[in-house]
Amino acid sequence: EPPEAVRREEPPAEKAPAGNGHGSGNGNAEGNGEAAIKLPSYSPRIVREIIEDAIARRKPILIEYEPTYGTHASVRRVNPVALDLASPAPSLSGYCHVHGGPRAFKLSRIKGIRVLEDESF
Repeated sequence: EPPEAVRREEPPAEKAPAGNGHGSGNGNAEGNGEAAIKLPSYSPRIVREIIEDAIARRKPILIEYEPTYGTHASVRRVNPVALDLASPAPSLSGYCHVHGGPRAFKLSRIKGIRVLEDESF
């Protein structure tokens, strides 16, 4: 009789993994609307305060971002650099690990956010 298959437990989806977010198969959020990662949502004022704090402490963040064109929000790993609050559409500028370069994100399209406290850039 063959031995029974060993069943492995999947790691909890709640913990945000470290890495570069380039789809290396390591479980990172890749901007593809990955349902395994659910980010908490906050009021726009709290989102702004979280981002300001992350910038000051050089902490990367995960954001659930609703693109201009597309059917659903996706999770992006971002190194936040600056907030532009003076423009008609306030935005976050930073390095997007999904796209591999600098990007601007409208604050009104950020639907969820989490600071990656165990990392820095």
